[in-house]
Amino acid sequence: MPLRPSPNPTSLINSSPFSLFPPSACAVGGGCGGGVVGARLAEAGWQVLVIEAGPAPTPETTVPGLNVALYFTDTNWEYHIAPQRYSNQYFIGKGGRILQGRVMGGSASTGGLVYARGNRRDYDLWAELGNPGWDYESVLPYFKRSEDFQGPLPPGAEAFHGRGGPLGVTRSAKSSPVTQAFLAAGRELGFSEVDSNSGSQVGFARSFYTTKNGARTSPAEDWIRSALLTHPNLHVLTDATVQKILFDHDKRAVGVEFVRGKERRVVRVTREVVLSAGALATPKLLMLSGVGPAAHLQKHGIPVLLNLPGVGQNLQDHFNVHGLSWTVPKGALGSPNMFTAALQYYFSRTGPFTEPLGDKTTAWVNVGSGDSSWPNIQCHILSSTPAFDFGLFTARLLSISSEKYNAYFGPILGAEGFTIECQLSRPKSRGEVLLRSRNPDDYPIVDPNFLSHPDDVDTLVKGIKFGVSIANTSALGGRFGAKLHKRLLPGCEHYAFGSDGYWACYVRHMGTSYIHPCGTAKMGPPEDPTSVLDENLKVRGVSGLRVVDASAIPAIPSANIMAAVMMIGERAADLITEDWRGRPPRPPS
Repeated sequence: MPLRPSPNPTSLINSSPFSLFPPSACAVGGGCGGGVVGARLAEAGWQVLVIEAGPAPTPETTVPGLNVALYFTDTNWEYHIAPQRYSNQYFIGKGGRILQGRVMGGSASTGGLVYARGNRRDYDLWAELGNPGWDYESVLPYFKRSEDFQGPLPPGAEAFHGRGGPLGVTRSAKSSPVTQAFLAAGRELGFSEVDSNSGSQVGFARSFYTTKNGARTSPAEDWIRSALLTHPNLHVLTDATVQKILFDHDKRAVGVEFVRGKERRVVRVTREVVLSAGALATPKLLMLSGVGPAAHLQKHGIPVLLNLPGVGQNLQDHFNVHGLSWTVPKGALGSPNMFTAALQYYFSRTGPFTEPLGDKTTAWVNVGSGDSSWPNIQCHILSSTPAFDFGLFTARLLSISSEKYNAYFGPILGAEGFTIECQLSRPKSRGEVLLRSRNPDDYPIVDPNFLSHPDDVDTLVKGIKFGVSIANTSALGGRFGAKLHKRLLPGCEHYAFGSDGYWACYVRHMGTSYIHPCGTAKMGPPEDPTSVLDENLKVRGVSGLRVVDASAIPAIPSANIMAAVMMIGERAADLITEDWRGRPPRPPS
């Protein structure tokens, strides 16, 4: 069932209901932040308009097993990473791609469906950085409020999970030989199997996915759609791109200007504009509207409304190392027949397609000094190598040229095997998002500045060595007769294979974004000159404007960020309604 559009959506701006009853709030973006806060505000009785640049989700987005295929569709923004000095050397342009969902529901409608909250210490750190109310005990109720956990939980875990919320969450039911072997490898190394969203994150864990009854769940399906069916005060405008936030002479956000098709339109609000365009588009939109680093805005001829140096700064992302692969004898992994699996899903909505295809069982560990309960590395196993398809799709997916792809993976093209990917959970490197020009249609410059901090390289080298130790166990490598692909990576031939120097070189060449950008309009105390938001998500120096998306995150969680952004959306709705309780709407300008 498609999202119910408002009647004659392009007329909403100049005719009923908004000519008589302008929206109380306009959410710019319908993803994990905007979709959640928009629906919750409508439930609270607000007139809400959600403006989404992309379309409503298509039927294939609801099939978990098709998630990788969605990366090749136009439901994504194809941002490009600026050429990197310290990393990404093996990728096209020394940068490659960084995809973000361009569809109602955002990346939750197109991405890998992994529901992982991170660590208690992640959120305690947010509070320690000057953001009261964002410590773990304060945010846990919002995680639980959004969740509708499916199935049984281990003893003690129920207190950490929610039942009956809008978002279906299901623990992976895979019992494949790869999953079983990976978990057994963890036990061999002295780690327990854990529910990583409960008391302890450290250990080996089955993935949790945003699914229910075999279908993907997301803000589009579970917040927006549900609210549209019961709340006529919620209106959704898809395929409409906001290009500017409008301010009055008192620096109060009074509306937005957007383009839909060939029409340029304006909508004004009586209370607030909620900016939820994502960690790459939100700073761009702030800067296009005159809010950001003054010198940068002046360089592009943009009148400066407010000099806010932190806009676009503090870009963080998990850094993932590709290509660490092992080959196995044909048939050793017991891979399912995809045709049979597709039929099974079509007729009964069961089988492998109810989850992302392949195994993605995870190890969360701390490989350095410090708090051993706070992971700095996440390693997961994939039940194929990047060479399984001879590069037909994988080379493009990874953004590696065919020449470089064949130069490294040539000897194992088409071979069966598995891959262990390790990500840096808490990077110390920081990057930035800058305007390419004052043209709203131009993508921003995205420079993560990966591995600019030397500690990140050291941690990843230890992480790769831990990943190799997983494969070297009798439970995993021994069981399948696995052989590590030992071809020297072009560009790293002057190092001995397996040495720390080789792995450091490998990391700098074969690592890139794990598609979790955040932090580019961070919340923080007023004494922090790089903070953009206060602890209530209000943009400093203006009024009537909040940011509710991954941009607000001050320090990246040690897990996939989707669950954290939904939590921010849930808490933002309470912050906004509490702030306005008992206050009449402002008359529209």
